[in-house]
Amino acid sequence: MNKLLFILIPILVFLISLLIYPNTSRLFIYLNLVKIPSTLYPLNYSNHIHENIIINTHDDHKINAWILYKNDNHDIKCSNLNNKNPNKRVVLYFHGNAGTRGQSRRYTTYQILRDHFHATVIAIDYRGFSDNEGYPTENGLFTDARSTFDYAVNELEAEEIYLWGHSLGTGVSSLLAEYISDHHKFKALFLEAPFLSMEEAANSHWIASPFWILPKSLRDPLFDYIVVDKFDTKNRIEKIKKPIMILHGSNDFVINVEQGMSLYEKVKSGNPYYKENNHQFELYLSDAGHNNILFQPDITEKICGFLDKLD
Repeated sequence: MNKLLFILIPILVFLISLLIYPNTSRLFIYLNLVKIPSTLYPLNYSNHIHENIIINTHDDHKINAWILYKNDNHDIKCSNLNNKNPNKRVVLYFHGNAGTRGQSRRYTTYQILRDHFHATVIAIDYRGFSDNEGYPTENGLFTDARSTFDYAVNELEAEEIYLWGHSLGTGVSSLLAEYISDHHKFKALFLEAPFLSMEEAANSHWIASPFWILPKSLRDPLFDYIVVDKFDTKNRIEKIKKPIMILHGSNDFVINVEQGMSLYEKVKSGNPYYKENNHQFELYLSDAGHNNILFQPDITEKICGFLDKLD
């Protein structure tokens, strides 16, 4: 009984605090106080070509990022990229909540993207994350993403820019994609383990289970109230006029795969660009979990096949 109370009391205190002060939800959404690893330059990364850069944001913040330059010593994973100029190709990676850009799993992801796209990869930490000052908000993360895009255009002189978001990063990259949808250098959006909206992601998360006893007619307005940063991807994705690939795993216990599938249905039914270019949209489903989609045995075939469809 004492152990149960030890678990339930902090959860109840947290839930009550959400009702009194909805901005508390940001602590759960971002988990930016979890700064793991705290050391951002571990020795086992030293053999790879990367460096830390500082990006000045449009609202006078400074965010740290890693840049991994294309590796000419690796075979090109996607042969259709052979005849294109990799020096001008950049992938912008936006990670999920908690942790830092230095997590080994994330670093492996950067390498996978670098080698598949034969491109330079920029991986940022958002404001308030890792070694960055400030506090995360939806608008703040959007500004970080927009500033990163401008850095790639102006400092790296990128000609092809691909956006890749994972989990929380799918909300960030979708925000950016809508904003730059008409930009000729933005080529495609990749959403890995996405959600329909932050409200719906939070509503279906296990930590919200005490609220599940409420009828939907009460629960939905409640979550609309306590989730202050909406990241409303389901309505935003209809306005993105570029190719989109959605990747989700059936064993994702953080964001249910049904949200990724529903998001793709929103594209098919509501995105005018889809109607004329449906061959440039794809839903990739596997039995992966939340963090290992890029480690599936057929991932190279799927990514390269999608890239081959792009103009």
